[in-house]
Amino acid sequence: MVLPEPIHKARLLNPSLSRGVFLLFVLSAAACAVDPHTLISQYGHTAWRVQDGFLSHPGSISQTTDGYIWVATAGGLMRFDGVKFTPWTAPKGQSLPGSGISSLLGGRDGNLWIGTYGGLSRLKNGVLFNYKTTPNSPGINNVIEDHTGAIWVTRYQLNDGKGSLCRVEGDQLRCYGEKDGSPGKYATGLAEDSAGNIWFGCKMLCRWAPGSSSFYFEDQLKNPAGDGVTNVAAGPSGSVWAGLGGTGRKLGVQYYSGGKWASYVVPGFDGATVVSDVLFVDRDHSLWVGTESHGLYRVHDGVADHYGSTNGLSGDTVEYIYEDREGNLWVTTDRGVDMFRDLPVLTFSTTEGFIGSEVHSVLALSNGSVWVGNLGAVDIIRAGRVSVIAAGHGLPGQHVQAMFQDHTGQIWLGVDNTIMTYKLGRFSAIKIQT
Repeated sequence: MVLPEPIHKARLLNPSLSRGVFLLFVLSAAACAVDPHTLISQYGHTAWRVQDGFLSHPGSISQTTDGYIWVATAGGLMRFDGVKFTPWTAPKGQSLPGSGISSLLGGRDGNLWIGTYGGLSRLKNGVLFNYKTTPNSPGINNVIEDHTGAIWVTRYQLNDGKGSLCRVEGDQLRCYGEKDGSPGKYATGLAEDSAGNIWFGCKMLCRWAPGSSSFYFEDQLKNPAGDGVTNVAAGPSGSVWAGLGGTGRKLGVQYYSGGKWASYVVPGFDGATVVSDVLFVDRDHSLWVGTESHGLYRVHDGVADHYGSTNGLSGDTVEYIYEDREGNLWVTTDRGVDMFRDLPVLTFSTTEGFIGSEVHSVLALSNGSVWVGNLGAVDIIRAGRVSVIAAGHGLPGQHVQAMFQDHTGQIWLGVDNTIMTYKLGRFSAIKIQT
């Protein structure tokens, strides 16, 4: 379905600000999702901050098939049309079953599923229906839609004699409890893996399928002070990540591989050192990790990129991550809502690793890399990443002026007042006879 016109206009809001002393623009192909090979700092970024009065304590976020973005806030449900946020009000004579909203899901059938502190609701075409099992129904932690279109929820504060994992069947909830292989009086997090298994936190971590279940991190049950499993995400080929409250060797972000769990460690990210309640795998199979105090991480192809409040994120406590149908990435924090999108032009600056404050020349090499002659360095862009040959660390000078590559692949440079060549990792001065 084509998005309503205002949603398209959202791409034009607040163009990306300069993040360094200078800018270098490189054309890139347009894409329908945020490019996993682009640094987060190079995305278009729009932020709506709590301090500006737009929202109050934003949480879960989702999109319905009509294109609208929905945000759960402390003051209720907000709808965004690409230009402004508008408070939603329930149909006359109706109300949501709980005072607070914990989870949102825009279903493929056009329903907006609303998890509250007092039960589950669905909203479509202005009609609200509440799934209540008792006058004060258990709270809803998470809502997902599986590959068949079925809606699943995890619940807490059970008071109806039913389980913590439930599936929507018509106007009823079919809940699974201990006798069905779903233990625990509450459940957190919720994800479906590529094989159709349902994963969720139950103090420990549960993997559930009809007639089959497995349990991990059972030692969490012996730690009454621990938070246990707070969230879970599933990727391709059976990969699963889980967030365990606290930091340490058996806590933080854990990764399931080869039948074993271990701290998730890649260049730029150590899962044992962060507390994460938010894990999300996007359509390009990048893992996004929202932390309690260190902002946002993205891991793709085994390498992590970080983005926090010092880079422009509205806050360092991440509450929720969502990818809309256009591929824009939405992040809610303790201080606002952020939206990241691809741009047709990329910016490279000191934020992305450049050294120096003045670009004098740019040279595209035959091997696909780009050399940037800078003050105090040659910055080299290769596959979207920056490496540096700096003055005093390989560069025999300060001012890199004109550059040229000849037919043999040799690079010619003007460095300070000297003409130099570069080949096989060495600079050589050219002596001019007078």
